[in-house]
Amino acid sequence: MKNLLVILFGCFSFGQNLDSQSFNSQFNTNLDVLQREVARQYTPKDVAYYGNKYYYKEPQPAFLELFDAEKPLKVLTNYNLIDETFELQTDWKPLSISTDKVSRVRFKDDTFISLNGKFYKLLYNSEKDFKLLADTYLKLDIPHYQPGIQEKPDPTFKKTSEYYIYIGERLVKYERSKGFVSKMFGEDNSKKIKSQMRISKIKPKNPSQLGSLIEKFYEDLDI
Repeated sequence: MKNLLVILFGCFSFGQNLDSQSFNSQFNTNLDVLQREVARQYTPKDVAYYGNKYYYKEPQPAFLELFDAEKPLKVLTNYNLIDETFELQTDWKPLSISTDKVSRVRFKDDTFISLNGKFYKLLYNSEKDFKLLADTYLKLDIPHYQPGIQEKPDPTFKKTSEYYIYIGERLVKYERSKGFVSKMFGEDNSKKIKSQMRISKIKPKNPSQLGSLIEKFYEDLDI
């Protein structure tokens, strides 16, 4: 039991609260299952980054919903924005959640899904065969400078999110602007969509409002 720092997990029903205080202490058995079936050892990128490189300030309790198992595992995990993986820390080696084993990572307020070897945050899940997703990561940014005149500045990282519609087994990148959204339905419907957004006060940055708009005019989508 001493070789585990932060992983506390067990098989829980979906109805139980995501409360770290309620974790089981079946460490040895569950750790073996996690290493063998769900996680993999990995080497974090050696990057000089100052600040919090994780999605959450602290590891959070979450359900791991597996592709080939009915019962989820409950873990403490955090999303590493540099390595773009869910990380599980032990005192002997870091583990990374395998995207080919875990279909969803479900937190109290957020859900991430595995798709094409990556995890995306699920913003909206429609019954009309589309999803709105976000890919959030730390983007390396090297400031402009004049070689020989200025010293080379240290690179910086900027938290960046890219947004996608997953439809017909395709990931289609979209911008959260009224102009871009209106063009998603074709030029002939652009004015109609703009009018609908204005009348219904739809903000493209609001996933629920945008998802509802796409559902209403789903047959007109041209992406």
